[in-house]
Amino acid sequence: MKKVLLTVCLFVMAVIANAQLADQVAGTYTGDLDVFFQVQFPTSNDISVEIEKADDTHINFYLNNFVLTADDDVLPVGNVALSDIELRQDVDSIKFTSTQPITITAGTLEGFDFWMGPNLGELLVSISGKVVGDSVIIAPIIIPLEDLGEVSVVFKGKNPNYTAIQTIRKDKVVLTSSAVKEELSFAGIEGATGYAIYNIAGNLVKRGYTAGSVNVSTLNSGIYLIKIGSATMKFVKR
Repeated sequence: MKKVLLTVCLFVMAVIANAQLADQVAGTYTGDLDVFFQVQFPTSNDISVEIEKADDTHINFYLNNFVLTADDDVLPVGNVALSDIELRQDVDSIKFTSTQPITITAGTLEGFDFWMGPNLGELLVSISGKVVGDSVIIAPIIIPLEDLGEVSVVFKGKNPNYTAIQTIRKDKVVLTSSAVKEELSFAGIEGATGYAIYNIAGNLVKRGYTAGSVNVSTLNSGIYLIKIGSATMKFVKR
């Protein structure tokens, strides 16, 4: 029965954690854009991409006013948008991959009367990336251009308005980091409080008292549950 209850608890907490995925990655990221198309184009700085929450575990991605520039050559491509991209939680990042047909629309930058994207028709575009805290790495976005080959776009940027959502709450106890190597830290504990740590099989592996931290350096890598008072939280020992 104990193992069944722990399994149910793990499932519920996984649902709670997944419900936060889109909230954690949504925002505007500003950074460097590298484009590879037959040759590598010069890096474009201060480029912004938008990641929008579609639902709890899916996002929409926007790269607006995409322009290829090399020396004196300028090629306005347009707005690249991919929708309903599924997120998945990794140990220390949130990853996403999607391939979908899209149509690139005209950009809105002043000074450009022609945008190439709308004339390309429907394209099968791929995107892969991951978000770690306030940083996103998109490597790459693949845009096929018929007989001309593929445009490969790599973006690395940061979200200046990032607010960490790293906690799993129950009552007032908060686990401040859910993936650690040596020490778990907590907020909301008043005085010495008993704790118990269980592995994924439901076996008790460590117990004691804490006033705010627990050393887990001797535990094997894996997923564990820690129970403190009436709070039960999941963490990953790296």
